[in-house]
Amino acid sequence: MAAERPRRTESPWPWNARRELMARVRDAYGDPARPQRAFARTVERTRPYAPLVAELAALGELTDDTDINCEVCFSYLLEADPALVVRLSMVGPYALLGRARADGGLDLVGPDADDSGPVEPEVLRLLARHGLKLLSPAQLTDPVDLALPDVGRPTVYSALFAPEEETPPR
Repeated sequence: MAAERPRRTESPWPWNARRELMARVRDAYGDPARPQRAFARTVERTRPYAPLVAELAALGELTDDTDINCEVCFSYLLEADPALVVRLSMVGPYALLGRARADGGLDLVGPDADDSGPVEPEVLRLLARHGLKLLSPAQLTDPVDLALPDVGRPTVYSALFAPEEETPPR
């Protein structure tokens, strides 16, 4: 009787992308059992995304909503139709793009999303041109091995953007 072949599981990650992401998470936070967020202060001072932010500001009114006390990303609100939330990770070249809803929620825009409005395609082009990876909702909710306080099940989203939240805002 022949040995049964292991079945492939569907992964939301392209080959080696998850390994690269986790290496960046370890480099930023240090020991996954005792992660430190001091890297965020250093990255905040260096403003690595300043050229991208200037280009985003040219598309419309851009409000800096970064809160270094509870996030590890630069957060911006771009007044457009619809209004867009852009988050740029301090952990590595990762971005989150969302359409702001009237109820305060956020509809995530994944890498394969249909364009909505005249500004969104340009934001997507700018993120790509500056080397940022836009993660899908499935990637953002993938669990990570990182002992974040107050988070029962840390996800890629919590590691890259908001260490005090498990999942992206909906």
